[in-house]
Amino acid sequence: MRGNRIVRIVFATTASFLAWTACGRSAETEANPFPAFDALPASDTAATNAILSFEDGVVKANGSPRFIIGTSFAEGIDRDVSIPSTGYPNSLKWIYESMPNFEDAQRLGLDSFGITPEMDWRRAFRPNPLPRRNMVLLRRPMKSGLPILAELSIEKKSEAWMTLMEGVPPQEEAWFDGPASSMPYSIITETGINLWKTIWSTGASYYRNLGLKPFAYRIFTDADYFDVSSSAKNAFLRNLNARFGQIDAINRQWGSHFNSTQQIAFFANSTDNISVHVEYTKFLEERFADACRCAAESVRNASGNTNAPVCFQPQSLNSNGIDIFKA
Repeated sequence: MRGNRIVRIVFATTASFLAWTACGRSAETEANPFPAFDALPASDTAATNAILSFEDGVVKANGSPRFIIGTSFAEGIDRDVSIPSTGYPNSLKWIYESMPNFEDAQRLGLDSFGITPEMDWRRAFRPNPLPRRNMVLLRRPMKSGLPILAELSIEKKSEAWMTLMEGVPPQEEAWFDGPASSMPYSIITETGINLWKTIWSTGASYYRNLGLKPFAYRIFTDADYFDVSSSAKNAFLRNLNARFGQIDAINRQWGSHFNSTQQIAFFANSTDNISVHVEYTKFLEERFADACRCAAESVRNASGNTNAPVCFQPQSLNSNGIDIFKA
């Protein structure tokens, strides 16, 4: 799965990757199934501090195509991993009770790591302290010389996933109550966008302060954005008024009989009228693309890397409210 013909980057969570690598192996018959680092063919090992580039859909390391398998460390794993557990022999403690350095990663077949930053920005909204990070362990992958993916997305149940509290910022208009696991905050309202800017800038600064230069910054995971909140509909109403002016202009173009742009914007179900649904979906797609541009600007300013790639992971190829090509 590794070699010169590989052109993609694949990331899995640490837990799922370790479960996969150990699947079906008996601790009694094969106590340590992973080859020693010195036994690995030179052609299979990654170069340290390689420069990744993306050309016509091909991922290259130091100019050569390479398939890169990586794992993302979930928030808090650096605090839990050193705690002994059960179900594995002593010979595998290097996997389950530590975090991988370069040699460990190569033995596991890993060429990259996703690292989650500290969520210092959260203190401005929630005063409860954040747990201390185990930097001794976390520096092992950070200083491995392997490419780092900056994980700026917000995961459910993470320290960055706040709950709405009446009278406590962020204000209600900053929130997005949708199905996606990494978009709890609005990308339409000014309050929501300002919150995201803080998240992206603080996160990018975290890596810069540690002397790391991630090959990419992932801003959303499982992105899906079909926001039907009153804040989003008010923004849609302003968009309609700016583009069409009078309701007569809309009715002529759509062949409809609406009484006002207010009636259009504050629909019960957008799919009740195909023109409304298309217009609203395109409106959300534009706002998502705007958010991506804003994220790129925030990350590049905070990281000091004017060419830093910024990416997102859609929930599907047909994610609601997202034009993948445009974004």
